[in-house]
Amino acid sequence: MKAFGRPVRGALANLLDGYARLPRALRWLTPIVWAGAIWWASAQSRLVSVDGAGWTFIANGAHFVIFGLLAGLLFLAGDGPQRRRAQLAVGLTVVYAIVDELHQSRVPGRDASVWDVCSDTVGALWFTAALLWLRGAGPGSRRALFALLPIGLLSVALATFG
Repeated sequence: MKAFGRPVRGALANLLDGYARLPRALRWLTPIVWAGAIWWASAQSRLVSVDGAGWTFIANGAHFVIFGLLAGLLFLAGDGPQRRRAQLAVGLTVVYAIVDELHQSRVPGRDASVWDVCSDTVGALWFTAALLWLRGAGPGSRRALFALLPIGLLSVALATFG
């Protein structure tokens, strides 16, 4: 497994290096467009009709990924020390998650959920930890990846069944 992991990690790191060389305006446009797509989806009365706990779990799990990607894009858009960029990316993502849930609460057929914000937050933390690990930030980011997964699953389960 280690032999497979290094080339994949190296390929992803090279991809991230290429993304970091894009013009700053383009790097910032990406998370802005992604946030707009989230806003649009939240404004839909019924984006996807899901029946059953399994499908609801998957739909709630999308929060982890969607907001994790937003945090990752914000992290990659920034300049400066990685730790500062990670903190800013997670902070902005959590604020946006809260605003998005408030927005969603005003859409007919939708409601706001604290557990969705929890899933969004854990997703943001996990994706930034993954990027820090890929960028060689040290073993702490790798440990965070393993620690955050069960917390993410718990938050998705609470959003589904809580």
